[in-house]
Amino acid sequence: MLIRRVDLGATSVTIHLTAAARDKVGGLSSMVHKLPRDDKAQDDGTGLAVTIALSFARRGGRTHALGPAGQTAVDRPDINPALGAALIRAEAWRRKLLSGEVATVDELAKAEGFAPTHATRILRMAFLAPDLKRMILEGRQPATLSLQAVMTKTVPLGWREQR
Repeated sequence: MLIRRVDLGATSVTIHLTAAARDKVGGLSSMVHKLPRDDKAQDDGTGLAVTIALSFARRGGRTHALGPAGQTAVDRPDINPALGAALIRAEAWRRKLLSGEVATVDELAKAEGFAPTHATRILRMAFLAPDLKRMILEGRQPATLSLQAVMTKTVPLGWREQR
């Protein structure tokens, strides 16, 4: 057994490792160099205690643990179907506009059966930075990037500002 216990706090999680685990990772000095700046490790005499800063956010109707940079702390894709579908729709609509298949957003909205204001909001997704689009399709977007945020907030045109 390598883990003695796990303490979950409001802003951090502390994992208490056994002496065998401490020896496996090469001791305290080896562990400290591998941790992000805000996290810490200490030798508590019976093993290592590693404290990792995190916060929680609701996304897609579920609560997620977030690391210091706002990314999901668990490295597991969590694709938001509504956000992904909106991105795919926005790209298709952008292509229709650029190809001349439809001349205006109003014409596009009418052809697709949406109100022009809704179509405009969805089209914002087509102008997200490429890395943000990739994150959405991989299910690794920041917690603050939700369909509601894109639909209700002004999305900056500059990719740096979007990030």
